[in-house]
Formats: sequence, C-alpha cells, structure tokens
Amino acid sequence: MRPDRGNPVLHPSKWNNHLCWLALMLLLAAAGCVSSAPLLTARRAVNAAKKGKLTQFQSQLTDRARSTIGTEQGMDAIRQKLAHYTGLSVGQALLVSSKQGDQGYGHIGDVLRTYKAIVAGSQRKGAPPEAIYTFFLKCRISYEEFHHDEVSESCTTTIDANGIPWTNCSGGSPAYDSIDYCESCAVARIESSAE
Repeated sequence: MRPDRGNPVLHPSKWNNHLCWLALMLLLAAAGCVSSAPLLTARRAVNAAKKGKLTQFQSQLTDRARSTIGTEQGMDAIRQKLAHYTGLSVGQALLVSSKQGDQGYGHIGDVLRTYKAIVAGSQRKGAPPEAIYTFFLKCRISYEEFHHDEVSESCTTTIDANGIPWTNCSGGSPAYDSIDYCESCAVARIESSAE
C-alpha cells in the first residue's frame, strides 16, 4: 500500500479501523443464517418492552406467547414494572432442557432447546439487583442451505491531514451456496419474579 500515485491506497494509520470493519462485514456476509441466540433474543424483548415498541416485542415471541403476553396490555404491564427499576440486565441464558433429532444435512444433535434468563434490576440507586422476570426461551436448531449473492469489489478513499488521498479496496467474491448452522430463538413464557 502506498500513497496516491495514480492508484492511492489507505493510509497505514487507518488500516486497523478499516480491517476490523471489513472483517466484521465479511463475517456477517458469510453467515447464511443469522443466529438468534437466546440471550440476545431476551435482551431485544426487554428493550422493546421498555420502549413500548409492540411490533418489535412481538417479533421476539413464539406464536403462542404473542396471544398472551404479546398483547399491548401484556407488554404495557411488563414495561410499567420495568420502569420501577434501574440498572436492568439480562443474565446468562441457562439451558433447561433439550431434544435430540435430525438437524438436517446429515447432522444429528439438539433440535430444540429451552433456556431461561433472569432479568434483574435495582429499585433504588445503590441497592443490590433483584430478579424481576424469568424469561423462558425456545430455540430451534437446524442446518439449512443458503445462497450467497456475488459481492462486488468496493473501495473507500480518505484524505489524511496532509491532504493526500488514500484508497483501500476490498476484493469481491463470487456467488456460492453453503450449508449453515442456524439457531432461531423466541420467548415462550415470562414469569414475574419480584412483586
């Protein structure tokens, strides 16, 4: 990589920043199935409830849960209870049970997992956190075939403090198919822990 002489490249001081973003984008592009890990699903449900975003809250629930806790009144009750707490956190999702079976494409293993995650917070500043809710999540595991479209080469140009342009190009990739591991999770039940 060298400064602009007809073919400018990225200044070395910017490499790490751009390489990290490039690595992240390639990782995301390579993932045929975006995993909805149980912890992230529980966090998204809590955040949606806190902000009163019903559609986003419902998108984190199983079909059965949508008809009970996924109503506007159900979400509002959760939101109102969470509003009495500060420092909200969702604890690590703990495996409660699993069911073995055919995951597809010759893979045998867990096809259904049930997790629980504790939502905790403090009622006043300095008070120790207490459990507020227990979220029970159902996760389906499978291997599926995905098509990945062609990715074109992309280039970015930056100008350094001396006014010299530096360009960095990332190579593209051809279209391809892959078989990827998928874990799709949703909140199945929410139990109140604190009164």
